[in-house]
Amino acid sequence: MSDDYLEPTTQLSAEFAVVIPAFNAEATLMASIESAHSAGASEVIVVDDGSTDSTAALCRARDIRVLTQPNAGAYLARRRGAELVTAPYIVFLDADDLLVASGVHESLRILSAQADCAVVAGRVMASLPRGRSRLNNQSYSEINTRTLLTQGYGPFPPGAALVRRADYEAAIALDVPEIVERYADDYEMFIRLSVVGRIVQHNTVSLVYSMYAGKSIGSPEKSLLCKESIRGHYARHLGINVRLMNASAVAAAANARMGRASFAQGLYWRGCTKVVVAACYKVLSRLGNSGLKQSTIVSGAGTSEARG
Repeated sequence: MSDDYLEPTTQLSAEFAVVIPAFNAEATLMASIESAHSAGASEVIVVDDGSTDSTAALCRARDIRVLTQPNAGAYLARRRGAELVTAPYIVFLDADDLLVASGVHESLRILSAQADCAVVAGRVMASLPRGRSRLNNQSYSEINTRTLLTQGYGPFPPGAALVRRADYEAAIALDVPEIVERYADDYEMFIRLSVVGRIVQHNTVSLVYSMYAGKSIGSPEKSLLCKESIRGHYARHLGINVRLMNASAVAAAANARMGRASFAQGLYWRGCTKVVVAACYKVLSRLGNSGLKQSTIVSGAGTSEARG
């Protein structure tokens, strides 16, 4: 990733902290920390989530604040780090991503001026294999609890967003119980934050995001199943109608995700194979294959089975 994104620090209107959950992140963590410092973070806290490499040792050697815990997942690692934050705003940065100072500063300007906002995010520059990059599309025209549940995916990576600490604490304290899946944990975080305040996105890039490097690519079907579990859980508790993916739709989406990752890495034959498999599962999903679990419509009034 280019050093162009590590801009010099400017005078900020308010302080913000960066919390970095890290698992076996020795190869990328120091660059992420450097980007946090360059963006002007007043606090940087690393939570070593049960790493077996030198993640924690690297932090200690550089006098970086690090907490260690048995492997419990990024959701709980973020929470543990946030408990120690004193700044009024937090960025939850993944250990292989980079903050972009100008975008973080714009988020800080907006969030500090608009008390009804819980989250302000910038645009995302995707870092692709073989030294390529692209500006990700803004996938939501409006981000709220209903659209998060009906569209069924996170609006941006967690590191793109600046979160008001008081609203994060309020989101944790909601009457709606947490589900805390091993995958799609940031999706659950944004759903809960959307209940307590507005989520907005501006047009300045705030994050360089490592595409096709996370656990959701290594285990796409598990990631999608966890995401659907989260959707169903919050739809029932919040009374919002959603149509959950059936098993063939999950398989189609997982293979499509693996296909895109393969193409990005130059593995074209594997990518073509995954795309074909995804298309087959997509047809099965639409037909409502009798050998696979049908889609489920979930609302606050209960659940019902539906074809395709």
